Amino acid sequence: MAELIGCSVPRLKTVEYEKARVSEHEFDPLCRRFKNLCHFITYGEKIDVEKLENSGEPLENLLAVKIKERLKAIDTEGSYVANTNMDN
Repeated sequence: MAELIGCSVPRLKTVEYEKARVSEHEFDPLCRRFKNLCHFITYGEKIDVEKLENSGEPLENLLAVKIKERLKAIDTEGSYVANTNMDN
């Protein structure tokens, strides 16, 4: 993933853990590669997991699986994660 958007793995981790924002030079390749996540990246809108699943893009399909696994784990643990915009 880091290679696809032209950043280092540590840099990507800081973005994933919301400790940093996507920079201008990372934004364009990220949105080009993950079209169904562009609105989420830009505006923080909800992620449409169904669109990710049906996109035909292997990495978007993988993200859909990861999101569903995370949501299932949250439901199983009875935990609540604040500030998420992910749909079930």
